[in-house]
Amino acid sequence: MNMRTKQITIPVLLLGVTLCMGPGCSRNAAPEPLAEDQVVPALEAVFKDASVELKAISSEVVSNLQAKASQQAFTGLNALSGRPDLTTKQRQTVARSLISVNEQLQQAAATGNTEAASTLENYRARK
Repeated sequence: MNMRTKQITIPVLLLGVTLCMGPGCSRNAAPEPLAEDQVVPALEAVFKDASVELKAISSEVVSNLQAKASQQAFTGLNALSGRPDLTTKQRQTVARSLISVNEQLQQAAATGNTEAASTLENYRARK
């Protein structure tokens, strides 16, 4: 390699390594939402061996989701997300479920559902 090629190659390699180590390759990227039809089975699976208290909260969330009560499910998922006794898998599933339910609420609010809009406004106000 001649000197000119080295002068170009080294900075390009450093830039590539830096970009790869940045947000594009980060483990802390935002989780992907679960598909709407996968939220209930995912929550049931991850909390099936949980403590009685966690099972009770997750069962209520599942019941609300099955009843299409997204506002109440969203509130329950928020309560679960703040629990320090969740396993990593439970925390990930709750986060992905929250994103999914949040998207449902946003869609409902956009079509004029005032309850969904109010739930989202209250959530933003508490953040």
